[in-house]
Amino acid sequence: MRSTFHQQPFGPDGSPQTMGGELTAELATGAYKTFRICVAYATGSGTSRLYGGLRDFVASGGVIEAYVGLRNGVTSAQAVEHLLLAGASVWGFDTRGTVLFHPKVYLLRGATGAWVAVGSSNLTAEGLYRNFETNILTQLNLTDEPDASHLRALEDWFASLRTFVNHCMPLSAPALQALVAGGQLIDELTRPQPQRLGSLPVRHPAAAAPGPGIRVPAAPPPHPQLQGSRTVQPRPGGVQVPGGAVPLPAATGAQYFAMTMSAFDCSHRTGVPGTAEVSLPDDVVVFFPPVSMQGRIYPDAYFDVVLNQPRGKAEIVSYRIWQRPPGSGTGHADWRINVRPETVDLTAPAGGDILLVERLPAGSDPPYEVWIVGTSDPNYESLLARCNRDVQAVGAAGTKRYGLF
Repeated sequence: MRSTFHQQPFGPDGSPQTMGGELTAELATGAYKTFRICVAYATGSGTSRLYGGLRDFVASGGVIEAYVGLRNGVTSAQAVEHLLLAGASVWGFDTRGTVLFHPKVYLLRGATGAWVAVGSSNLTAEGLYRNFETNILTQLNLTDEPDASHLRALEDWFASLRTFVNHCMPLSAPALQALVAGGQLIDELTRPQPQRLGSLPVRHPAAAAPGPGIRVPAAPPPHPQLQGSRTVQPRPGGVQVPGGAVPLPAATGAQYFAMTMSAFDCSHRTGVPGTAEVSLPDDVVVFFPPVSMQGRIYPDAYFDVVLNQPRGKAEIVSYRIWQRPPGSGTGHADWRINVRPETVDLTAPAGGDILLVERLPAGSDPPYEVWIVGTSDPNYESLLARCNRDVQAVGAAGTKRYGLF
């Protein structure tokens, strides 16, 4: 038996370290055939990040069994749906408000070895990537009797959960709506989870000057195949598109916008003169906040996003969407988003990376989350397949692929 102390969001040397990263790495080893999960809280923010690894584990012959707490105001129907879509069997534990169901255990078992994490990380983006969390990670050698005995005790505990026959119940997709109506699960569309980054304007490590908050590691993008499970509802009263552009019907309910970046999009980096901005196709404008004349020369709107960086931080930045109208003296007509140099700095200068924007459920603050997905990312090709439309942008922006889903 070999145990290590795992701390999140920073390792002993101050570099980013996450429980989600550890789980993803272990799932990908191919060394295990069963995966048992038991957590108090599960949200779509966590399950969407692990979905690819969970789905691939089941596709390779693995079996997943998940237990989640119910009636706690956090565990969501979207999280259960993601687990079911990945091929897991899901059980809900409902104490009916007497005490809190509060364990956090992840157990992977293979023929001769097992891996277990016991600690504080729930199945949420915060618990797996952003919060300060601690877990004990243990590697077991099942040819060694003390290790095998330790595993038996863990498996007996998991089995004991089902002996609470009036409180532990199997969950299925057709039952999710009733569980929401009964208060056992929340619906993230009507009760979004808080974006705590908005109150953490950020710095680390301890050597830095004292500040109001802590810069935390970024969560990876949600899996691109989950576009149907957390659909954002159309804006009340319909969508009014400035400038007379006619949106595609899918745009009004899309959760994600993805677009390949051109060399023009990637040109105005930190220290390079000019405005960091991205040329935008007309038919995706409805995905973003509506613009209006606000005393400036062009119609525009400002909005905040959570910008996730690939190596260790997520921060709030302000974007501006605006329309440059046609006519002499104003140049060609097109839509653009000023994305700030912080975004462009994450891209390859020659272009080709994908800008991925998630529109979060109504009431989330900030209302959008953004990633730059590079060509070396394992999800790049599947995300590129979602970019199923082409646009010849005006000026130097070039031809780009994009999609709404």
